Amino acid sequence: MLHSSEADVDVPKLDPPLANEENVSRYSIRTSLESDRQEADEHTALLSDRKQSGAYGDLSELERQHHERLQTRSRLAGPIRKIRACGYTVVHPKTWSARTIFQQAVVRPTKLLPAVILGLLLNILDALSYGMILFPLGHAMFDDLGSDGIAMFYVSTIVAQVTYSAGGSIFKGGIGSEMIEVVPLCTRWPLPYWQRCIGGVGFFLFVTGLEVSARLPGNLEYNLATLQQLFRADTVGLWLLPLGLAIVLKVLQKFVKSNMLVGGYFISVAILFYIFKFALRIPMATLHSQGWIFDSPPAGNPWYHFWTLYDFKEVDWAALGETIPAMFALTFFGLLHVPINVPALGIATSEDNLNVDRELVAHGISNSLSGLFGSVQNYLVYTNSLLFMDSGGSDRLAGLMLAAATFGVLIAGPAIIGFIPICVVGALIFLLGIELLEEALWATWGKLHKLEYATIVVIVVTMGVWDFVIGIFIGIILAALSFVVQTSRRTAIRATYSGEIANSTVRRAPLQHLFLKEAGQQVFVIKLSGFLFFGTIVGVETRIRALLEDEAFDQRPLRFLILDMSSINGIDYSAAEAFTRMNRLLQKRGVVLFISGLDLKGEIGHALEGVGLFEEELDVRRFPDLNQALESAENELLKSLVRHQNRATQRTSSMHLDVPRSRSADISSSLQTDMIISSPRRNELQRVAETAVEDVPPASSKWQEFEQPLPLMLEIFDGLTSQSESFWFKARPYFVRKTTAKDSILFKPGDRSNGFYLLEDGLMRADYDLPQGRFSELIARGRPFGELPFFSQTARTATMVAEKDSVVWQLDGDRWKDLQSEEPELAQELLKISLKLTKERMDVTMAYVLTTAA
Repeated sequence: MLHSSEADVDVPKLDPPLANEENVSRYSIRTSLESDRQEADEHTALLSDRKQSGAYGDLSELERQHHERLQTRSRLAGPIRKIRACGYTVVHPKTWSARTIFQQAVVRPTKLLPAVILGLLLNILDALSYGMILFPLGHAMFDDLGSDGIAMFYVSTIVAQVTYSAGGSIFKGGIGSEMIEVVPLCTRWPLPYWQRCIGGVGFFLFVTGLEVSARLPGNLEYNLATLQQLFRADTVGLWLLPLGLAIVLKVLQKFVKSNMLVGGYFISVAILFYIFKFALRIPMATLHSQGWIFDSPPAGNPWYHFWTLYDFKEVDWAALGETIPAMFALTFFGLLHVPINVPALGIATSEDNLNVDRELVAHGISNSLSGLFGSVQNYLVYTNSLLFMDSGGSDRLAGLMLAAATFGVLIAGPAIIGFIPICVVGALIFLLGIELLEEALWATWGKLHKLEYATIVVIVVTMGVWDFVIGIFIGIILAALSFVVQTSRRTAIRATYSGEIANSTVRRAPLQHLFLKEAGQQVFVIKLSGFLFFGTIVGVETRIRALLEDEAFDQRPLRFLILDMSSINGIDYSAAEAFTRMNRLLQKRGVVLFISGLDLKGEIGHALEGVGLFEEELDVRRFPDLNQALESAENELLKSLVRHQNRATQRTSSMHLDVPRSRSADISSSLQTDMIISSPRRNELQRVAETAVEDVPPASSKWQEFEQPLPLMLEIFDGLTSQSESFWFKARPYFVRKTTAKDSILFKPGDRSNGFYLLEDGLMRADYDLPQGRFSELIARGRPFGELPFFSQTARTATMVAEKDSVVWQLDGDRWKDLQSEEPELAQELLKISLKLTKERMDVTMAYVLTTAA
């Protein structure tokens, strides 16, 4: 007695408690007891209804069960569980549903029939085209093996189809076939090259459609005789009909959006063909002779005859050894299909769960089984799979039905080929050719560069007119040339900045900032990106030569050129050598080359080191990041300001200039030359230094009679407040002097903010370790730090380290409370200044971040 399920589902799905035999027994006893409690009558089933055990689902749901429910120690546990669940359903009729059986056994296969028939036509066509030529039939000893070649083709195809459709491949509608094509090589290249080659494949298929439909002897030849033959009265209809059928289908696809359209269309054409045949009473012999139906291959031997040919006693092992290189070549070619075809099919079908390893395993199993069955290699066919899935065959059952239908054709023998209308096969070939040509030529019109589009046309014509394989090689050459031409037009320069705009994050005194704002024009930053090779390095060299030309150099005399390589992902030998040539040009002008963002242990660092760019006499300086390169260049420029201050105020340069890291303190030969003799660069620096000192008089000359920390406060707050010395004099008692030894840590991230600091002497470094990356900034003498977390009462976000022995003045939390209560006006002014200081920091940091991100 069959019980229908209330849920709108397909196949019964076993409730989780039934996952093992012990639970099955317990469940049976429990449901029997429950049924005893119910009121029974003559309509009550002898066995209780199991539909309450859980929801039902189809086979696809069993295949997509949640991963959490299938986690076991063994990889085989999941499939075994599915098999046991399905087995339980099969042997327990009470779990069956009449509606589900009807849906799965009748409706579902019926919907898949058009796609299956279309796939079968493709298999028959391939068998006729390639199975017949599996053996060299021109040799006498192979004359009778044409039917054996077809049988071997079918065996290999069936094995591949069953392997992929049974779950070996992620593509439920994947089509397996004997490995016969070189077409998938086109999809190994990037999309533009793939579009070029599929156009050639489309042309090739279109020509093949003409050859098959018009029954031309041999290949299509582009001459007057072939043209005359195509338009003969007894030939023109043979190819015009299938071409017209293909065009009609293309038009219908614009209006009818159904997966069953393509398969149903070709089935209808075949049915209509035989309706006319019987209505007009045309003999089959006439249709064969006039080229409307394929000729049947010789019946020859039974389909299993090729197995009788294997006799290991007759093997010439020496000859077998000579074929080992060919075996390796075929194995390599078979492996090549997976990383070529599978990703391309995944893109075309929007398959997001693609796993190439899984497909490799499936291909290995399929080819091993095919060898054990005495056949040849096979693979997942791109074009056939795409057409099969577009026709509604994206279902594992469809693939298994196709394998069964192909097996039926194998058993029936090659005689079935003699009943297939050529117009159906010709229309199918024309359709594939037109679609590929449309994708390559029409879909790319106006979207690609003219040079790229021209290469597509050349490849299409070469493949179609000359030779298919030659077209592939010409396509490779043209793709490489197109790549070189187009990339050479695209500069490797990502951005350029003057030192007036690009600054380091060092917190310097206002006087130094003012000086660097003008003197920064002697620093030039070029940010490089991408892969540097002989085509892209030309633009970099051209830009540097333009900077060194007489007119440009007189207007902007450079001292430092910074090349930031943090965004470079590769470099070839010619580009690496070009940097040594550029450095020679810079040395002639006395410009020092800085390279930032370079890892000497990496590939790019090894390449540049290999051409001798970092030899000592070349004086090329290297820095781990752009910030340090900018800082070093600024320190060199500030030496001019320090010299001027020494002459004007007799103060030591150490009070204003700190070189923080263990970098070479030696000045390059070009800089020493600038100091000894007059030069445009030195004269410009001298002028800027004089202007800066005049605009911002040194703090010592203005407030030297006061005691610390008042001079320090007045120096730091100068330009940020309009209050006088007497106003800030009241703040002196609230700051406490502290000394910090070199390498000591003042505070760490997460610490409670208990101090606003003024750096009287020394050098501090703030290290930020954020989720987005690491970042550091230096605080030079005469600058504040720690203001934002302190006044906002938030935790510290940086690690503050003393780069050298330092002296700081601290305003701690207790004294800040006292200041707020005792001097509220002073506290209010201090808060305003802290906001202005924070804005200055944010401006500098933001400018650097935008510079590095450009």
